[in-house]
Amino acid sequence: MMIKNIFNFLSVIVILALLLFPRRIIPRLNFKRARDLFGYSSLVFLVIILQNLFSLGYANGFKETPFNNKDLLRHIKILYSELGFSEEVLSFQAFQLSLTAYYITLGENPVKRPNLLTIIDYTKPCNKERFFTIDLRNKRIVLKELVSHGRKSGSRYARSFSNKPRSLKSSIGLYITLEAYWGKYGYSLRLRGLERGYNDNAERRNIVIHEAGYVNKKMASNSGCIDTSWGCLVVSLGSAKKVIDTIKNGSVLFIYYPLKGYLQKSEYTNSGKAATVFNQFEFD
Repeated sequence: MMIKNIFNFLSVIVILALLLFPRRIIPRLNFKRARDLFGYSSLVFLVIILQNLFSLGYANGFKETPFNNKDLLRHIKILYSELGFSEEVLSFQAFQLSLTAYYITLGENPVKRPNLLTIIDYTKPCNKERFFTIDLRNKRIVLKELVSHGRKSGSRYARSFSNKPRSLKSSIGLYITLEAYWGKYGYSLRLRGLERGYNDNAERRNIVIHEAGYVNKKMASNSGCIDTSWGCLVVSLGSAKKVIDTIKNGSVLFIYYPLKGYLQKSEYTNSGKAATVFNQFEFD
């Protein structure tokens, strides 16, 4: 947003100068002459129009840098292959959107642990491992887990999502992990949703990561499903400590589902913004 803000600031200065000191800017200006008055008014009007067109252009996706989005897409495709993913395991679109959101987050929010990215792919059924944590610095998968979805989001598949309290539904989008704590369901991890209207009520809803007995591989294998939660991300007994200690305190987590309108409305799906950060970012 830097270029946009600089342009807006300068255009406001120009407009104020034209209004407050017209004769200093145009020494021979004579408001008594209709031609001068018309020309001066047209100039002010043109500056205002250009400012609004520039701002509108950014709102509709003008890119702030000449970086080629193809570089980012190529990187994502190579990484997807190097990690051994396939559509059966983790959808490419889930991976691509997660990386896009991840890079935008690095550019806009303080991320304490940028080497980690957790992806939850809710296009997969609940009896499949759909919770993946990736070490991006070393290009390896460090966690692969079963995870529940909200009771009213669906049974075997999650298909409905909500940000509303007491909805008992999961919330998609981008999160930052917070601190671990001991609560009603044992060792748990708080999450902060970064997307207004999609998951920014996560803390208010007490959406956390915790463990429960109804998430286990035997149930998933025998019945083809695990039980659902009240919206929390529930992992299997015995795995919560490893999961939480791996991703707690400031790593990025992205919950994917191709919800209608999300791609157009989310602030974290713009590949141009992501490409800007990608071309500038290096791990320490």
